[in-house]
Amino acid sequence: MSKELCIRALKQAHKHGQQPAESFFTIRIEYIEIWYNRQRIHGVVGYRTPDGVERQYFEERLKGAGAHCQVSA
Repeated sequence: MSKELCIRALKQAHKHGQQPAESFFTIRIEYIEIWYNRQRIHGVVGYRTPDGVERQYFEERLKGAGAHCQVSA
C-alpha cells in the first residue's frame, strides 16, 4: 500500500471517528478488490486482466446482436 493511501486512510478515519485499524482494513480491501484484482493478469483467463476479458465478452455480445459500437473501459 502506498504512503499516500495510508495517509488518506488515517485522515478519513479521524474525520469519521473510526479506529485506524478499521479504516486500514477497509482501504486494503477496496485496493485489492477495486484496483489490484482488476489490473493484474490472471492465468485462469489466459493471462489477461479481468477487465479486458469482460470488455471482450461484451463487445462480442454486441457484435452478435448487430450493434456497431465498442465497450469503453
